[in-house]
Amino acid sequence: MKWIDRFRYTSVALLAMRFGIAVQNVRVRLKRLEASGLVRLERRSVVEPWIVSLTPAGAKAIGHRPRRAPKAELHQTHGLAIGWLCALVETSARYAGAQVPTEQEARALEGERQRLGEAPRYSVRLDGAPRGQQTRWPDLLLERGVKVSALEIEFTQKTDERLERIIDAYAYSDFALVTYLTADPDLAAKLTKMIGLPRVPEVRVRPWLRLDDAERAKVRAAVDAARASFV
Repeated sequence: MKWIDRFRYTSVALLAMRFGIAVQNVRVRLKRLEASGLVRLERRSVVEPWIVSLTPAGAKAIGHRPRRAPKAELHQTHGLAIGWLCALVETSARYAGAQVPTEQEARALEGERQRLGEAPRYSVRLDGAPRGQQTRWPDLLLERGVKVSALEIEFTQKTDERLERIIDAYAYSDFALVTYLTADPDLAAKLTKMIGLPRVPEVRVRPWLRLDDAERAKVRAAVDAARASFV
């Protein structure tokens, strides 16, 4: 239940992936929790995955503050992608011992640092951004010892002005690495051009990890072509 509450959405498949449990067993457990009023299950149609989230009673049961009920039609693809990437990192031997704070967890960690008078570690300031948009929280963070890297999943186009603000903020941040993951070759090219020449910290663009080989090749080709324009 604590893992479910880390995200706006999760799904049966993601829970099975994260905890190494058969999908059927996850469904049985979720049905029990649903019957107890601790989780909600919803989907937009019979061909869509079941979306899982905690109810206010579920959040209270684990000592968390209740969230608003997520709308299954809003940002579902992006929300599930964040959960999938988190599950992938947390179950990978390559990242054993690493912490993967979500945006919600990063906000709590940053709040504690602020109370202690320490500098921001999990977010960046966007100079010149409209009120309410001055702070950027990465989709996920990867924390290993003193190093913190940012992971951004970009499936849809933001305005050029907002993207440039975010990339500029990352370019002058204390993050060890910033990785943009996208499935869109055009967006990959745009991001690469905005990032420009290599800098420290490195801000890079990579194909979304769930693409097939042909789709990954298209994103890589778009990145390479954009880089070639710098020469």
